[in-house]
Parts: sequence; C-alpha cells; structure tokens
Amino acid sequence: MPHVQPLGITQDPSAGLPQPRAFGLRIPDPHAARLTQKVLCFALVAALLTTAIFALISAVDAPTGSAVFWVLWLGVPWLVPLCGYFGVRSSNKEFLCVFGGFSLLYGIVMVGLLVALHVVLGMAHTIVEHCDPRHPGDDCPDDADLVALCENLGIDHESLLECYDSFVRRVATWDTMYRLVLVVGVPLTAVRFLTFRWGLKLQSLLHHGGAIHMPLTRGGSSAEAHGAAPPGAGRG
Repeated sequence: MPHVQPLGITQDPSAGLPQPRAFGLRIPDPHAARLTQKVLCFALVAALLTTAIFALISAVDAPTGSAVFWVLWLGVPWLVPLCGYFGVRSSNKEFLCVFGGFSLLYGIVMVGLLVALHVVLGMAHTIVEHCDPRHPGDDCPDDADLVALCENLGIDHESLLECYDSFVRRVATWDTMYRLVLVVGVPLTAVRFLTFRWGLKLQSLLHHGGAIHMPLTRGGSSAEAHGAAPPGAGRG
C-alpha cells in the first residue's frame, strides 16, 4: 500500500520529514502550529513592552533600585516565553501552566498599575491646583508635609515656594510619562490576557491529543513516521 501522509504534515522534499512550522518546532497539526506561533510571538512582544514600561518608570526617578523590582520587570517577563516554548517542545503541561499563570498575573498587575498611577496623579494634581503657597486652599497639607514630600521625592529646594514650583514641574513630567505608559500599557495588558487564553488552548491540545511538537528520533525520522497521531487526531 502507498504511504499515507498524516493530515496537516508538510513534507520536506529532501528528507521526507515535517518542516518546522513555529520557532523551529516540528508541529504536524496546522492549527496547533498557528496557535503556537501566535502564542510565542505575542509572548515576546509582551516581554518587550514590559521592558519598555520599566524604562519609562525608571525615567521618572521611580524607586527601581530594588533587586525584586528588577527581577519582576526584567527577569520574569523574558522567562515567560521560554516556559511557553519549552512547554510545547517537551509537551510539558507544567511549563504551559506557568506560562499561562504568569501571563494572567502580569495582565492583572498592569491593570492595577495603571489604576494606581491614575490615582496618584490625581492626588498630585490636587496639590498643584490647591496648594500654591502664594494662595493656599483649605484642603492643603501643612507646609511641613509639603516640604517633607519634596524631600522624599529628592527635590532640591531652599524655600516652600521653590519646593512647590519644583513639584509642579515634576508633576508635568509625570503627566507626559503617564501618557506614554498608557500607550504601552494598554496594548501590553491586552496581549497578556490573549497569551493567557491561547496558553489554555495549548494545554487543551496537550490534554486531548498528546504531544504537539514531534521531535526527530535517533534514526532521523519524526514521531509521525512511526505512527504517532498528530495532535487533535482523536477529537471528533
């Protein structure tokens, strides 16, 4: 009987093997290949956008010296796509679970961060609008509290008025940075939630169809050549 090629497998004319479809992975199921491609591409985009957020926060003299801060904003985001890649490569549900969990976690963190920045900026604008020492309002903090605020922010000042004027300039800088953070943060949040959703779909493929990636055997042939069914072959 002639050899029947499993559905969805693209043969390499020179070697008779499935061609890599996503990041060098041999994925015979076209649906799984497209899904893996989307998941890993979007995870890399999310890591880049997270790094951009970190750079913007650092640019406004935020407290970024903590080692934990560096790990959360620069280390873990780049480990997330690696978890997705090795989860597919080794058909490891635990890696894919970590991938999806951190994608969801960072999406929630970004929502919280954007809300927190909005609230903090609102409070700063209240001080700017109502606490000018030349004509202070009724709801302003004490002069000592305003001076302490400037000191905590690292604002050099020789008088209360200089403290206030410097704070006004600092808030204007924060406004600009906040707009940039929104431009980056809103797409980043959407990407995080998408990668979480698609990560769940990859876990479902593993659950129903076994391995997604079909590695080469020692003899130079792939698992499909030995009769392994492509992912999803058992689904009705």
